[in-house]
Amino acid sequence: MDRSLNTSEGFTLLELLIALALGSVILLTASNFLVNYAKFSSNVIKSEASLMQTSLAVFEEIVDKLSASSKAVCGAEAAMDVPATARPGGCLTDGTCVQIRCDTISSINLYQNTPSVFSDDTVYTYWLNGTDLHKKVDGAVTIGDTVIAQNINTFSVYRVDNTNSASPAYLNTIRVVLGVQASSGTTSGVLKEYLDTTVEMREKSLN
Repeated sequence: MDRSLNTSEGFTLLELLIALALGSVILLTASNFLVNYAKFSSNVIKSEASLMQTSLAVFEEIVDKLSASSKAVCGAEAAMDVPATARPGGCLTDGTCVQIRCDTISSINLYQNTPSVFSDDTVYTYWLNGTDLHKKVDGAVTIGDTVIAQNINTFSVYRVDNTNSASPAYLNTIRVVLGVQASSGTTSGVLKEYLDTTVEMREKSLN
């Protein structure tokens, strides 16, 4: 009787084990890469979201201060006279620096409503130095030079009508512009947020 000989060759158990081990290493490496990439992307998104929230909060603070102010010094206008407050270093005589005088904050009222009394007012100074937005407070409570926001691409504060010093708009209406640009992540180099508004100085006096 003739017998057919099976001459086909398969994988040995050792070869299968080696292939399985190599496949496991590749899958583990790939999964670790994907997990780390997901964590990095999540951190970038959180960082950019935090940047936007901080910038929006700073923008709203400046707008609120201007709205409640009795005087504002923008750009090349003379530094705050009463109470006399010199511009901090880095605070240039252009639209990237503004000094805002408000009635001093009290524990009872947000602002003491004494628009005709200036000597006890608080002066808030905001200015852009590079991509850092600085703040300084002079008054009953003094706060030194502090960086309050970073990655600021644009910051300008100026009067809407700077051609006619006798017009009400020149005295009362101020425009605030703030642009944010992330320094890293998916929006690096791209203007991520642009905030622009005009403010009426409700407490504006002749001084």
